[in-house]
Amino acid sequence: PSRPPPAPPPPGALPLGAPPPGANGCAPPHAHAAAPPVVPLAGLTVGDRPRANSRRPIPHAYATDGSVGSTPAPAALPPQRAAAAAQDGARESRPADGDGSKSNRIDPSQIPRPEAGKLPEQFATRAGIGMTPPPATSSFIVEDDGNCNPRYMRLTLNQVSLEADDLNESAIPLGVVVQPLAEVPEAEGPVPVVDNGDVGPVRCGRCRAYINPFFAFTDRGRSFACNMCGMVSPTPRDYYCELDQHGDRIDLRERPELCYGAVEFVAPEEFQARPPLPPPLVLLVEATYGTVSSGP
Repeated sequence: PSRPPPAPPPPGALPLGAPPPGANGCAPPHAHAAAPPVVPLAGLTVGDRPRANSRRPIPHAYATDGSVGSTPAPAALPPQRAAAAAQDGARESRPADGDGSKSNRIDPSQIPRPEAGKLPEQFATRAGIGMTPPPATSSFIVEDDGNCNPRYMRLTLNQVSLEADDLNESAIPLGVVVQPLAEVPEAEGPVPVVDNGDVGPVRCGRCRAYINPFFAFTDRGRSFACNMCGMVSPTPRDYYCELDQHGDRIDLRERPELCYGAVEFVAPEEFQARPPLPPPLVLLVEATYGTVSSGP
């Protein structure tokens, strides 16, 4: 009688009579399969921000050069990341203070300061009308040619609008910093003193403004116009002088109050509410317990 055909071997089993694996120089089917490549997790990015470097040891089955359990080398960083890492390393390698903490002192070379070799700026007070005066903290030399020295008087605003609406809308206060005893360089010289005797300084008949280089003399010097209120007042007889072809007084250079923006007037008796008193004498005696007990 005929036999039924043999059943196929189960998966993974060898048929009857087949040589064992590796016999006769034959390698198993999976022997030629290449080992899966090692992909380090370093450098994986989400958008443009790299993730934390995760390194895994090399498995035993994939080790070919005895590097079992070793950690693969990290992947190369992009140029931007490499430069940032180099800066961080240089910052960490800076010397520390004596207590072991990192130095947080200010580098003097990074502090802005005026140039030491810079010459003082020259500023003419009247010729420079309309120009911003030098800053108060800068080095400058003033030439008083008819306007006040900014060391003695300085406005809080360098430009003032002539429109009343603009002034009201801006609501910016306007003030004047006055320093009549300010220290000035020797090159500028002292403030000139004007003494007109008992007559006193010439003043406007309406607003009582003192005479200054901006007073305009008219009618061949017989009268003058005030630069503050515009009123025309007669020139005192003792102060009269002829005018030249340009409308200036002939003695212009001989009158400091007509040439300089800052002068000192000697006040006559009419400017005093009472006669000047002699300087008072004050005696101060310390009579505290410590002083008395310590003796003379």
